[in-house]
Amino acid sequence: MRRIRLERASSAANFEAAPAWGLLDCEHYFQAGDDFNPILHRASFLVPPLSRTSILMAPGSGKSTLVRLLAGIEAPRGGHLVGRRGDAVMLNYAGHLHPAMTGEENVRNIASIMGLNPQEVALQCQAFTELDEQFRRPVISYAATAKASLAFALNLQLPAKYLLVEDRLTLGDSRMRLKCKKALSEALQTKGLIMICSNPNLVRHVCDHHQVLKDGRFHSCSSYAQAVEIYKATLVDATGMPHQLDKYVLQ
Repeated sequence: MRRIRLERASSAANFEAAPAWGLLDCEHYFQAGDDFNPILHRASFLVPPLSRTSILMAPGSGKSTLVRLLAGIEAPRGGHLVGRRGDAVMLNYAGHLHPAMTGEENVRNIASIMGLNPQEVALQCQAFTELDEQFRRPVISYAATAKASLAFALNLQLPAKYLLVEDRLTLGDSRMRLKCKKALSEALQTKGLIMICSNPNLVRHVCDHHQVLKDGRFHSCSSYAQAVEIYKATLVDATGMPHQLDKYVLQ
């Protein structure tokens, strides 16, 4: 698997300081059939501006739910979101694209709602996605990769303080992945990154702060190596089958 390295922000000193952001003393669970599976138990998680933070979670422990909580799409059943709804945006989220509207209509509408220049955002999205005339066709007619690239381009331009990523940073073929990497590196000059995944190898060369969600609580780690060791314990606890650690080729 090719590893992605992102350039460090060079203008952090000029970026206006903002308070830490995250979750405070939160409780949450998700329902699977008749079972209620806890995700958070009096859990607190705060990240400073411009940080690149990973959260390692065992498979099936609620990654997507945690992403929605951090994005403000869902509210925790107890506790608080520190910051404002909209401070974090899901990088690969396409749920705000209305299928009956064209790509251009979607982009202009969302840009207007967010107080951005619709014309400027539309031009940048069309240039990034290379949709050409398809940009003026209903989103329902888009292939999955075209819709994903449009969502990626739009979400990068939204006025969020943090980008939320579940598992993957880029998309598409090799050329599109390079475009995504370049655009993301530019965006991370003024935004933070929170990457939630089950494979530690994906965050090793991307994030400089690491957390592990274990027993419903966030465990802050002093290094990537420490995060991997704690994460191994969560996999054993969750599956009872230590040999499944080999699936991730942990390093």
